[in-house]
Order: sequence, then C-alpha cells, then structure tokens
Amino acid sequence: MIVIDASAAVEVLLRSESAQEVDAAIHASRPAIAPVHFDAEVYNALRRLYVQRHMDRDRLAIAVDRLERFDIARLEIVSLLPNVVGLVDVIGAHDVFYVLLAISRRCPLLTCDASLARAAGRLGVEVIAIDRSRSA
Repeated sequence: MIVIDASAAVEVLLRSESAQEVDAAIHASRPAIAPVHFDAEVYNALRRLYVQRHMDRDRLAIAVDRLERFDIARLEIVSLLPNVVGLVDVIGAHDVFYVLLAISRRCPLLTCDASLARAAGRLGVEVIAIDRSRSA
C-alpha cells in the first residue's frame, strides 16, 4: 500500500520526465490510496498550469481524462480530523491528510513536493520523494 499525493499524480498524468520513476514506485507498492480531496487538488494543479500557459486546453483535457481513470482508492478523511490540530503548525491543510493517511495505514507516502517530504519525514513517515526538477 502507498499514499500518493497530488504532486506525484500530476507528474504521471502529464507524462513528465519524472513520471516513469513515480509509476515504478506506485506499482512496487500497490494498492495506491489518497484522501478523498485528491481529485480536486490534482485538478487545481493542472488548472494552474493551464492558466499559467504551461499547457494548452487539449493537454488539460487529456490529463483530466487520465485523472478520471487513475487507479487509486480515494479514502474518507473524517476519521483523521481528530489528529489535524496537533499538526497545524507543521503541515498545510491539504497535505496533512496525506501524511495522516500514511501514518494511520503504516505505509509510505509518495510525493514530488520537497517541503512535504521533509515535514513528513520529520514525523517518522517513510517518504518516497521524487525530484521533479528534471521535469519539463
């Protein structure tokens, strides 16, 4: 089992240079899980790239179609809420649920977000951090 955050999913959906490494990590640890807000967060990142003119509307549509078919279980987060206040000064509002899911399921967190990787690592979470600086 592996928790996948939005940054890692975006790399796969856009077939970036980091996508192969992300895909390998996912397939080595299946099943893949994420908090229920995963799709909204991934779409937000894709939309931001579109608005900033890093991709056109056709590429956005292809990425959203891939997101719809992305093989990942979207899990509820209500049961994690009692633990969020303890991490309010450590991890942002969206990222905290990826970390808490990894902690509660005792599985690694896959991310391309260096700051999330550092914060999760300090909390004892096993992190698979992929460097996306190579991506175009």
